[in-house]
Amino acid sequence: MIVDDPSELVRLSNGAMSVTTSPGLGSALVSLVDERSGREWLAQAQHPRRLGALNFGSTAFSGWDEMFPTITGDPRADHGDVWNRSWSVDSCSGTRLVTTVVSWTTGLVLTRDLSLDAAGSTVMTMGYRVVNPTNAPVAFLWAAHPQFRCPPGTLVEVRNRDAWWRSDPAPAAPEELPLRPLEQVGRGGTGKWWSDPEGHERWLTLRTPANGSLALRWSGSVTRWIGVWVDYEALAAEPVIVPEPATAWLDDVISAERGGRAAIVPAGGSESWRLVVEVGA
Repeated sequence: MIVDDPSELVRLSNGAMSVTTSPGLGSALVSLVDERSGREWLAQAQHPRRLGALNFGSTAFSGWDEMFPTITGDPRADHGDVWNRSWSVDSCSGTRLVTTVVSWTTGLVLTRDLSLDAAGSTVMTMGYRVVNPTNAPVAFLWAAHPQFRCPPGTLVEVRNRDAWWRSDPAPAAPEELPLRPLEQVGRGGTGKWWSDPEGHERWLTLRTPANGSLALRWSGSVTRWIGVWVDYEALAAEPVIVPEPATAWLDDVISAERGGRAAIVPAGGSESWRLVVEVGA
């Protein structure tokens, strides 16, 4: 079933955690709430999203989008080509939603299986699968793009803080990932850091000054990297930290493929990976 109405939302809840998505507009997550405290983790849109928009700024820099099959580097695809399209709903229940989309620039088919754990749990699992129906291998860059509301003082915890590169401002160069990146960029500033090109990061935790926490874990041989985008009210209406687990290094899949740092799905083949989100008290 194709959902063509961007205003049609699907809400999943297990009593402790709820997530609201818009299948008709990129299957974006527009809300992620810890129902125990009422805390909304995702930045909220300041104006309506538009189906078919070409500029990623039309998202009002809010919510959680899927970047695929690249972020930059293709003039036809600003932040990929699936965030502004209708996804099909394959199945839906009170705690699970499976949606699928076809990348019009590559022909690759991306499916996301989003589910909430049992009642009382604050764990959300997102399983991904990309299928290549073409007769040639295709390199792809998938990256999560969750814009988490994070006040100044939020800590970013990772395994190894030294093995990172800063790509904003360009060109990319080695630079330690700050413990408090909002303070590093300052009000009105932005910054982006990528894990080391040969690294294998698998988790990241955000801890806010009010003791709230959000942990991400990911698995799969193709998800070897993560970018961390920080926007202190330069584009978004409030400070956000955007952890981006990814299947290629840096934002341009073409450059990543040339450097041997991009996932490749073989002709007629598929690749799968998983992302787990856990909200703490």
